[in-house]
Amino acid sequence: MDLRLIAFDLDGTLLRSDKSISPRTMQALHAAQERGVLLVPATGRLYRSLPEALVAPSLARYLILVNGAQVYDSAENRTLLREELTPALAMQMLRFLETRNVVRGVYIDGLGHMSLSDYEEIDDVAATPATSALMRRSYQADENLEALTQNAASVQKIIAFFRNPEEKQPVIREIMARFPGYAVSSSLGNNIEINAKYATKGNALRFLCRQLGIYPAQCMAFGDGTNDYSMLRAAGLGVAMGNASEEVQSCADAVTQTNDEDGVAQMIERVLGL
Repeated sequence: MDLRLIAFDLDGTLLRSDKSISPRTMQALHAAQERGVLLVPATGRLYRSLPEALVAPSLARYLILVNGAQVYDSAENRTLLREELTPALAMQMLRFLETRNVVRGVYIDGLGHMSLSDYEEIDDVAATPATSALMRRSYQADENLEALTQNAASVQKIIAFFRNPEEKQPVIREIMARFPGYAVSSSLGNNIEINAKYATKGNALRFLCRQLGIYPAQCMAFGDGTNDYSMLRAAGLGVAMGNASEEVQSCADAVTQTNDEDGVAQMIERVLGL
């Protein structure tokens, strides 16, 4: 494979369950970079929520953020692509989610927002202490989430955390049937993420490839959630993690070990013959 670019999801993929990056994984990333391969984090996170090890332009200049709603050039501090919800579409979805048993969050201009009451429930809906800590770094509590959303120029993403995870799939089906103007995905067992229709990691990867003169066939991508589907399909080699669901693994070209077993590192080593 003529590998020119590696795109990788973070949570459940590059990062271990405690949100750390293993030494072996960092070594594999640096080895790929030394061979001229571009490294591109592709995450549902905001830029402010990225691990410090990945924010240095010397390691990862280009970043796919908020599930593809933003492609960012960290070396020039410049957004190359924005695919965001209008306030009207965001409000329609917020009102729908208000009738469901969820904790709601909104990403606007690089910052996450929750209502005061929902922010107090973070520990209840976070699967692990590490996830809770990440959410508290990502969100701030606001008195009026609806007013904030309605007055925004645009909205990057809406996210819902289910108090009862068994209610997730029925709500996804309802959204897909009733609201066709959104991209709906999931990165955790109890969440859904709602973006603008064309804000996907796959579209963002194809856009970045055009900007850099790289063919998608020269890309390898890693992921574990349904928000990674489009990216795994867009890349020449789409790799699902061993901890990914069966439906995610079925859309990939290959399956590696889990995120806690250095699955990303193992596949990079195999492809590059390290």
